[in-house]
Amino acid sequence: MISRQFLLRIFMNSRSLLCLVSGLLFSGCIPLIVGMAAGAGAGAGGMKFVKDAAVQEFAQPVAAVHKASLAALKKLSLAVKEEKLDAFSSRISGSFADDKTLSLSADKVTDASTRLTVRVGPFGDRERAKSVLDAVAGELK
Repeated sequence: MISRQFLLRIFMNSRSLLCLVSGLLFSGCIPLIVGMAAGAGAGAGGMKFVKDAAVQEFAQPVAAVHKASLAALKKLSLAVKEEKLDAFSSRISGSFADDKTLSLSADKVTDASTRLTVRVGPFGDRERAKSVLDAVAGELK
């Protein structure tokens, strides 16, 4: 016969496991882990959106990404209002013909790689940001 203490231990352990699993599911940890695994499969250099800004890492130094960004904006006929470049970062601000603002931020990840963030408008316009990021990527090829 199964002892009462044994059944109580199984019940307590299963209840603890249930609490742990439901805590992970409802806290967002499992979706985060699954999302991280999916992102790792995409590999370096894949475009993603972070807070409605398009972000991509390039295997190029900051100066090369800055130069490509300016060339892409010129090809797209977008106005450049301000640009800054140093050894660690690059900032470009501009606008579209409809006066929607545009900002490009390139930050050094390593000596040979740079993370470029493109934001359009105060709340982000994903389509336009992706178009600008694609144009920069085209200039770097």
